[in-house]
Amino acid sequence: MVSVWTGREIRILREARRMSVRQFAAHLGVSGRMVSKWEVGGENVRPRPLNQAALDTSLDTASLDIRSRFDHSTNATNGTAQDVVPQPKRRASSSRTVMPDGAVHFVRHPLDWKLMTLVGPGPFRTGPGRKPVWLPGYYIDVCATTNAEYSRFLAATGHQPPRHWPGGTYSVADDPHPRDDEPVTGLSLDDACAYAFWADKELPSTVQWDRAVRGAEGMLRGDVWEWMMVPSGSARRGSGSALGGEFRCACPVGRVVGLLGV
Repeated sequence: MVSVWTGREIRILREARRMSVRQFAAHLGVSGRMVSKWEVGGENVRPRPLNQAALDTSLDTASLDIRSRFDHSTNATNGTAQDVVPQPKRRASSSRTVMPDGAVHFVRHPLDWKLMTLVGPGPFRTGPGRKPVWLPGYYIDVCATTNAEYSRFLAATGHQPPRHWPGGTYSVADDPHPRDDEPVTGLSLDDACAYAFWADKELPSTVQWDRAVRGAEGMLRGDVWEWMMVPSGSARRGSGSALGGEFRCACPVGRVVGLLGV
């Protein structure tokens, strides 16, 4: 634990995560200029309580490797590096993709095997002039659900296929352009919710979707409207389309970690 975060501990945490200033700022939900100001100020800078909480969460959700590097560097700068207890290394997993900077951002969900990207916890401003809200960390599908992925769901559950699928399937005989990796379209909200329930996920909220789109975690925008949930019911994001009904799913960090067994 860090009782009070200063610019010194912030720099150590960023370096332990192998992140640039820009990446770390996106991870916390603040500007790069603010992170730079913290680090330049060193021990004389103490962020506001909201950002202190974001830093607490960042350290709390870090992997053992990151925590080990953070503890070692923190104690080394205090002249007590010899007292650091070595931490066990996390077991490598083939379901994880390591980003070029060394930080793990992606996982394969173990139920539907879709690639998901981590959106770290932190404050998020939902619009110009609005106060930031605290958004817990979550995983979100990098790409919208494809025809092939939705077809596997239909085969496993017996759910009714989309009406515009000829013969109950998206594939057409002798089609020169296979549509396996194209986003499934024309689905109702009930269809999207049924898939999310089967995959032990949930449709993202508009705030989660907006945060992922504006960040640098790897979220891709679709070319049709996507289903998502709001307190009053449902909503859509993205660009309009005649078919629409595209969707991707989100999942709390703890649930994904529990399923992966790490």
